[in-house]
Amino acid sequence: MNQLIPISTDLAVNEEHFNELISSSDFLPRVQLYGSSSTAVKEEKIGQGRFGLTTKDDITDLGKQFDCLPVNVRFKAMEMSGSEIERVSHDPHSAAFMEIQARAEEGENQGYMFGVEFLLWIPQLQTFATYFLSNKSSRREAKPLKGMLGKATTIEAKLVKWKEWAFHAPKVLACSTPFDVPDLELINKESAKFRAAKEYNASEKASTTEAKATERAR
Repeated sequence: MNQLIPISTDLAVNEEHFNELISSSDFLPRVQLYGSSSTAVKEEKIGQGRFGLTTKDDITDLGKQFDCLPVNVRFKAMEMSGSEIERVSHDPHSAAFMEIQARAEEGENQGYMFGVEFLLWIPQLQTFATYFLSNKSSRREAKPLKGMLGKATTIEAKLVKWKEWAFHAPKVLACSTPFDVPDLELINKESAKFRAAKEYNASEKASTTEAKATERAR
């Protein structure tokens, strides 16, 4: 409808390789359920109680529920400083993971999160994404979602009322709507990348970068 000039179908990209590249797990977006206290909701970038497919600078509204294919799952603990990631650990037995978990469980340290993270295929946008179940209400759905690995799944936002509080939490359901999935080869490749994720420490990375720069300057 908005086409301004004719475009040849003989493009300099292969469609299969193009789709594989843009959905590579090196640059995966993340799924997030936005509550009323979210900055993005306050800035009217998305409504409360809605899922968003989030990158650093953009949010795509997935609605109050979305369909997906859970492909893999891993442990995750993360420390944030403002909007910057300080540490990430996927080993629940590591000192970093246990420290982050302990601080998160204290309840007053908002920059500390732990739980499990899923690799999902999002058919409506034809992309892979991660979904981090990092608080008490979302972690309750970790076992049901793990049970749906390899199966068509719907995740919906549910309003939970507890005492004087009300908040949105995810609810995992079986999906009744058929959808297309990528080739198994691509799924296995993304799953392997997801599974092989390494630990991250911003301060160690900065020290290594500084040391290399000092070495080059000599």
